[in-house]
Amino acid sequence: MVEVARDWAILQNLQARLQTIRIANGYRTEIGGDVQLERPSTPPVAPMITLYAGGRTYPQDAQSRTEREFTLIVEIRVPVGVDAPNAMAVAADADVEQALDEYLPQPLALPLVFEESLILEQPEGVPELVVQQMYTTRYRR
Repeated sequence: MVEVARDWAILQNLQARLQTIRIANGYRTEIGGDVQLERPSTPPVAPMITLYAGGRTYPQDAQSRTEREFTLIVEIRVPVGVDAPNAMAVAADADVEQALDEYLPQPLALPLVFEESLILEQPEGVPELVVQQMYTTRYRR
């Protein structure tokens, strides 16, 4: 049987970690209750996370021709209909970064490196706040 692509295995690994974001586990939100690997076909009715592959590059400082830098996006979506959507978006943003700050062994890859976080208020007129965090990791093929 063919193995899943390494990028997909990394996303699955992150999905499992982000699903632990619960108030009972010391976080501010319950956003870990809905962590997806595919964009939902309908707007969310509750805060949720979607993970995306952002692409691979050959790093300029690579130590090997087979080294790759994988970029991934963690997208937090908060419908404006929830109580205090801005506070929820900020808290969820902090929760995700906190969850991914803790050491998380990756499938044959280096630990994640945080790159940036952006909060988009009602992008393209959609009634939700969106927070996008970008992370990178490296591995050899």
